Amino acid sequence: MRKWSIILFVLITCLFCSSCGSTQSDEREPETEVTKIYLMETEEVDGRFAPYLQLNTATKSFFFSYSILSSYLPHGQYDIADGILTAKTEDRKYIYVFDVVDENTLKFITDSSSEVEPIDEKIDVRIEDGACFIQKETAKADYNSNEK
Repeated sequence: MRKWSIILFVLITCLFCSSCGSTQSDEREPETEVTKIYLMETEEVDGRFAPYLQLNTATKSFFFSYSILSSYLPHGQYDIADGILTAKTEDRKYIYVFDVVDENTLKFITDSSSEVEPIDEKIDVRIEDGACFIQKETAKADYNSNEK
């Protein structure tokens, strides 16, 4: 039951975050917005919270959750250059760096990233250097579908 409540929490958070932060007006150009969710691959979750990264490819924004107990929700803008994804928080306090293995796989680079310590390892899964984040879901919303 706890596993399902964590999954439900992640999905609700993803839906909430993908609807926030849009600064575009209703007179925008038709485009396709894509939200990609990368879940950290781990063998033993045992009902613990697995970290995930959410990318909005249209706005180049991100949301990174690595501790369900944290009151801080890392979000901001990201960029990809030379096979490296660099995500910087909106307040510019934190940076998270991933090696882009392919379009479905990212590897966390600890040495180049801000600290991502779990608050409680009984609840959160620790992110090790080189941890793989695998794309689990792609949600597409075509703005043209809103036109009559």
